[in-house]
Amino acid sequence: GKFRQDGVCVDASGCKCLYEGQFYDNGATVEKKAECKTCTCQDAGEMVCEDSPCPELSCDDNEIEAIKDDDCCPYCDDAWVEAMNPEVTVKKGQKIVLTCAVHADVPKSAITWYKGTHKVKKGLSRTRLRLTIDEATAEDDSDYRCEAIKDGKVGSDMFVVDVVMPAHCEHEDGHGFFEGHKYHPQETEVCTCDAQGVHHCACIDDEEECEDPTP
Repeated sequence: GKFRQDGVCVDASGCKCLYEGQFYDNGATVEKKAECKTCTCQDAGEMVCEDSPCPELSCDDNEIEAIKDDDCCPYCDDAWVEAMNPEVTVKKGQKIVLTCAVHADVPKSAITWYKGTHKVKKGLSRTRLRLTIDEATAEDDSDYRCEAIKDGKVGSDMFVVDVVMPAHCEHEDGHGFFEGHKYHPQETEVCTCDAQGVHHCACIDDEEECEDPTP
């Protein structure tokens, strides 16, 4: 038989399908990944949906099976452990806070932190997802790693911490001092050290006689 479409009579094979507000030609398919279904426009404008099988997975040692919100089939996820702030630069004495996210259900005992190749035990939060160093020193300048284990699979991510040490200056009289500190070579003279390790001296205006400051 014939079917009326757009005011024209067409054969069943020429009918379009109206599906979820859109028209599809006969034979067109729609992948509904969130429902694991494949829908095909067939004769007489009928949209027929069938279950779609999920592919078999073979995940690597650092991957776990995961599911996205818009896809019913699992996939191999190698980013289930994530460094939220992977690059951190601080000055000496400042606080360092490294935050790790584990996108899987694991006990806190399965989470381990490393500084280089050595395990870190101090400064960990109760959840073991955060590492805090209250006052950074040159020894804290290093690579750090957050590692988690789930069902024998090991995931990890890296942090790079750069601790910027204050510049060092040396006065002409041989006295050394650091950026942020002041040195008085004489009572009426003050010297400061800048970030490039260059010192600058000037007279103090206290109504006392000041010799020419050293350069």
